[in-house]
Parts: sequence; C-alpha cells; structure tokens
Amino acid sequence: MRKILSTIGAVLAAGVLVSAQPGGGMMDFSKAFVAGKERRADIFNIMDPKPGCILFAGGSIMEDCEWKELFANTDILNRGIDGSTVGELVDRIPELTRHSPSKAFIEIGSSDLGSESEEQVLSSVTKVSDALLGAGAQVYLFCVLPPSNGGGMMGGAPVSPDKVKNYNSLLKAYCDRSGAEYLDMYSAFEGPDGRMNPKYGSSNTKLSVAGYSRLREFLEPYVNTGVRCEEVEGLGAKAWRISPKRRSGLADRTVNPTYIIYPDKAVKDPMSIIKSFGMETHIDEYLATVYVVNPSSGKYSEVKDLEVYYKLLEKLRAINNLKLIGKGAGATFINSVLSSHDKMVSGILTIGGTIKPHAASIPVPAYVASSQKAVSDYYIAANNAEKVSGNLYENPSHPVERVVVNSAKESDAVLFAKAWDEVFSRNYRYNNYHTWYGGTDLRNTVPFEFVSYVMFDRLGIKRNIVEENICGWGDFLWYEYIPERLLSAPKASVPLVIMLHGNNNDPRTQAETSGMVELSSEKGFIAAEFEWQGRDRFAAMGTDGIEATIRHLLAKYPQIDPSRVYCQGLSAGGMNTTNMCIFKTNLIAAGASMAGGIIFDARVNMNSQEAINEQIRRYGGNMEVGYLICAGTNDSRFTDTPSGNEPGNPKGGLLRAVETLCQLNGITLGKTADPSIDPIFGMEVRDRKAIETKDNLTMHEGTLYKGNTPLVKMISLEEYGHWNYKGAAAEMWEFFTHYSRDPKTKRLIYHP
Repeated sequence: MRKILSTIGAVLAAGVLVSAQPGGGMMDFSKAFVAGKERRADIFNIMDPKPGCILFAGGSIMEDCEWKELFANTDILNRGIDGSTVGELVDRIPELTRHSPSKAFIEIGSSDLGSESEEQVLSSVTKVSDALLGAGAQVYLFCVLPPSNGGGMMGGAPVSPDKVKNYNSLLKAYCDRSGAEYLDMYSAFEGPDGRMNPKYGSSNTKLSVAGYSRLREFLEPYVNTGVRCEEVEGLGAKAWRISPKRRSGLADRTVNPTYIIYPDKAVKDPMSIIKSFGMETHIDEYLATVYVVNPSSGKYSEVKDLEVYYKLLEKLRAINNLKLIGKGAGATFINSVLSSHDKMVSGILTIGGTIKPHAASIPVPAYVASSQKAVSDYYIAANNAEKVSGNLYENPSHPVERVVVNSAKESDAVLFAKAWDEVFSRNYRYNNYHTWYGGTDLRNTVPFEFVSYVMFDRLGIKRNIVEENICGWGDFLWYEYIPERLLSAPKASVPLVIMLHGNNNDPRTQAETSGMVELSSEKGFIAAEFEWQGRDRFAAMGTDGIEATIRHLLAKYPQIDPSRVYCQGLSAGGMNTTNMCIFKTNLIAAGASMAGGIIFDARVNMNSQEAINEQIRRYGGNMEVGYLICAGTNDSRFTDTPSGNEPGNPKGGLLRAVETLCQLNGITLGKTADPSIDPIFGMEVRDRKAIETKDNLTMHEGTLYKGNTPLVKMISLEEYGHWNYKGAAAEMWEFFTHYSRDPKTKRLIYHP
C-alpha cells in the first residue's frame, strides 16, 4: 500500500480547500492531490521499459520540467511526481529499476525534512539509490537546496538551513562510500540570507525559470556526456559527423579539435571506428567533432575523394584545429594526396599505408605508425625535422613541427592516445592573415599559422572557475590561472594580469589563445580572465565591476602585488582595457590592447566621449599609465594600424585610443595620420624598429615618450588579421614589467 503524505492536512489548516467539478459537485483538494499522484504513478507502470535511459525521478522539481527538451536529449525519462515523499519513491523502486537506466538523477527529501529526522530521510534515499546502483545505473543524488523563508514544505515544521546542511553532509558521506555521485548545488542556489535565493525559486521544491536555467548549467556535464552521430549529406561520399552531446567542456570552442578519419575501407557503422580509436571520452571531454568519411567509390580516388575533402572543408567554414587520421588505404590517401593539400591541417596520424612519391612541401606535425620508411621520411622532410631522441624528430627553428615514428604494432586506441599526447595536443592552426573566424579561404596558398595548444597540467597551472556576486547586482564569472609554485609565494610578491575577451567570445578565449597563461607559468604571475560583458545568467561587470573583482582577488590572494596589476584584452576586450587605463588609472599600472581602441557602443560597455573628456580634464598629465596597442594591417574589423584610423572613425578607433592615452599621460603629439612621417604609424615615434618573427611576420614597433619616460607603445603586424597573435604576448609582458603603481600615492613608477 502506498504511503500517503501524512502532513498534507496541515496545508489545509486555514480552511477546507475544494475545487469545482464539471457536474457542480465538489471534491476535497487533498483527495484530488493524492489521487493525481497515484494516477501518475499508475500511468508510469503501464508504459514500456526504456532500457539505457537517463532517468529523472523525485518530486515537484522533477515533474515540473521538460528535461528531455531542456537538454535536447531524447534518452531522458521523467519520473517526477509533484509532492512525492521519499517513502513513496521507495515504493516505486520496481518501476524505476525495470528501465535499467544508464544514469539516474534523484531529487527527493526536501519535503520530508519538515517532519522526519535527517537520518530517517537518508535511510529511505539510500534504499532508492542502492536499488538503482544494483540495476547498473550511475546514480546522481541532488543535495537538498536551501530552504525558503517560509514554513516547512507541505505543512511540515519549518526547516532550518542548519538541518538541511546536516542532511546534505550525511548524504555526501553516503555517496563517498557507495559510488553514487553527490550533486552539491547548495551554494549556487543560496541567497544572501543563507536561504533559497528568490531569483531561483519560491522554495526548494518550486524553482523559477532562472532556477531551471541555473540547474541546466550545473547538470549539463553530467547529463549530456557521450556523443551523437548523424549523416553528412552533399559530399559525394558516405560520411558521418560524430559530436559531443554537451555544450561545455575543458576548452574554449576556439581550440576544440576537429578530426577527419579515413578508414581502410568503407564502413557501415561509423561508431565502430570511433570505438576502435577509443575516442568517445575524448570527444566528450574536449568537445571534439569527428567526421568519418568513406571512400567515394569503394576505394579512394585522387580526384573524387579530394573533391569530397574540399566540400567538407567548405562546410566547416572557420577551420582552426583540424586533424587527419587514416588507416591502411585511408592512410595512403592522406600520405599520397592530402599531404599536398594540408595547409590548414594541424596534425596527422597515419596507421599503415604507403605513399606515392611526391615532393615534400607543407609542414604538418605527424604521428606515423606501422608504415613504410618512405612515409616517415616524407613527413620528416616536410617539417624540416631533425632527430631529437629515439623516435622523435623536430624542426630546430619551429619545434611544433614535429614527427613521431612508431613501428610497434599497437591498437588503434593506443596509437590515438599517443598521437594526442605527443602531437595533436601540442598545437592548433588557423588562418589569421585575414581574420580566421570570418571563414576559411580555401584558395589561399599560404599555410595557416601554427599556434600552441594550452595544456594546463603540463604548465603546472591550477585553474579555478569562480562564480560570485561581489557587487550586489548579480553573479560574476571569472577564471583564475595560478602557477602552482606561486600558491605559497610571499605576500605582495606576484604580479596580476587581467584578461578581457572579445565581443561575445567565450570567457576562456584570452587564456587559451593570447599566450598569457603560458607566460604566467614561465615568468611567474597570476592571470585571470573575466566574463566582463555578462552572458547567459552572469552580470556584466563594466569598469566598476572589473575593479571590484580585481580588489576581490587582491584580498583573496595576499601574494599578489597591488602595485603590479595589469590588464590585457582582445577586440572589445581591448577597448575595455583602454577604458581601464583611462578610468582606473589608480589601480592599473599598464594595459595592452590587441585589436581594440576606442569606440562608443553600449554592446561592449564603452564609456562616452564626454566621460573620457572629463577624465582627461581632471587627471590629464597627472595620472600616468603605461599603454600598448597592437593591431594587424589585414584587420578587417579595424581599417588599418593607427595611421589608417581618423580620430572620428567609429569602426576603428585605434588612433583615437593612442591620442586619448597621450592626452591622459600628458604627452604632446605632433601631426598624426601622416604616412610621410612614418608609413606605418603616421606620427613621429622613438625606438622605431621592425622585427621579423619566427612566424615570418614583420612586427613594427614605435614608442611615444613623456620626456625621457616611454608611456605609449604601438605594434603593427604586417598582413595579420583580427585576433590574438601569441608572439605579441611576450612583448606585452615585457612592456608591463617596466611599470608599477605606488599603492599609497597612486603615482606610476617607471622601471628602466
């Protein structure tokens, strides 16, 4: 016999609640409520089992949401019943376990704590969990969320936060010993008063839309693990796209890898290839996308399958981390054909296969397994690589251009894992000689730029993801990147570099593409990237919020030196870096903008010309700040380097930024935008030089001085687009090291 919630009568204590029936009769509300619960449970019992489903079970939080649509996952089965007690869920164990779920998410106990002890509620929850674990499910147990300011649920006694926290600690201890996973969402839903944040729900069993949005973000990494497979049309060959189900992973989407796999022969089941290479976990973890492409006519054709390759590249549009994998005949096709068309490819794994003799031309990192010597010789020659040790070959001038040769007979999964560790995870590649995310120009004959891939464990970096409401107007999001050796550094001994991403970029963009995190490991400073614009549920920071978050970090990490706080940003983040240099000169010692000057646009939180003029009027010449601005001459978002931007140009604003920082610093500028003075900068500069980089770029530099103190530096990258250039990070850091700000007087100190 089902256990009926004994405390429901207390809900009706103020009077008998009734509801009108179609015939005019009246039904007691409590009876209707219980009948509704029993009817829903009975309906569940007559439905067919759904083996391998993702089960959601519990009370009102579960029933009130369309989980299948929220996560875009048809494997989800909702078994939530509004008002369920944990005892009733125990009674429904047979219906839950008959589905043999792959995962089970259980939310229950909030209502029961008003009338039962923590130990009593836990005893029932463990019965449900143990049964599902025994049925082969991975069990995820929700913590009980913070109680509301009202009374207990369903008429029970009011529940204190302390009681809920004590129950949650018991639940976590059970999970630690049982193999179930404890989902600790308490702090995420907690308001300033220690109870349920009213933004997220009226109680801990009734969530708002914002509450479900918050819950989706929290649960996504647990729910949508695994991959989906779909056929790709219009290529001229049978092909499939295998992609992750979830939307958030370890890395910014800018650097998520894309693989094209060419099998030895045509396959009917692409997932068999994915499984043979052991790639399912990799796809999920790195948000990788894999294309399995069959030969167009039963066997590979140089003409037809090359055409298929380019059709697929057209579908990919912006290519930045493309890897090729081939086995047997598929490896031969890569070696003999695609190796002459891989200017956008960042890595190759070939297993077996041969090679048709042809001249080595395009360097591309390669892992060559169980192949003829002619194959490894080709890739070694293409990369201008020399033997380093054992089976490793590298280009002395460009170590990223490496070849690993493996003659051992090993499984595909082992070879892929080794290729990832030794080749694939060390670099990606994009074409930034126009602007890479504008789309790939397949007619471009220049090989795309190699960029190092950031692997935090190899750098000894501890990454923290922080969500905190420190200003009172909503949660801020930021990422902290701390070299582990600096965790115990002396007080006020470590510089801080703040990174600001571009317009609508992922808040990990700068950490993973600017080169600053690699430098933090090498040079010894703490870096942090802010979600300054505010996306999804996070609040926009603006310059005041950025300042507040910096001061929060100064208090959180006493090893940070408050006199050496720097700011760096890309595009709109570069514009806001310029803003920080103008409006927060009491805090920022120096800033560096990549492809971003000054524009007035509310979308990127820019300040007005009037506000800038007032700041210059008040502090011009008396509150100095170091400022570096860098841009590419092929930057389609900004018409040119500073010489090409008229002061009133709303699109560019690079020259406007230089002129503004000169005014703020008290630097008297002569004539500007005059190519006859300097064809690059259009003004008279000092320390003028052109540097040929290892990436075959020409980097022009020029500096503006106040007396004998350099304060504003300009860098122009010939034929470069609108994005980060990692080589500029070292220039920015070197620039930063010359400046500090006295924490007491706020005066800028220049260190020659």
